[in-house]
Amino acid sequence: MKTQLDLPRPLLLQAASLAARRKISLSRFVAETLAQLIRADPPIEIEPPPDLLFDEFRDELGL
Repeated sequence: MKTQLDLPRPLLLQAASLAARRKISLSRFVAETLAQLIRADPPIEIEPPPDLLFDEFRDELGL
């Protein structure tokens, strides 16, 4: 079964780097990581990656 994931570029690069260090395919790394997160007790909270464009806009407005 094939699935397509739309990941932010920094997250994709980080995942690819970690998979390469472990010498496993990116798809296997993603599958193992998701399995760990699903089995975690209590579930692990995943923080979304920073939105650099939004941060820049907020800084411009002085918020």
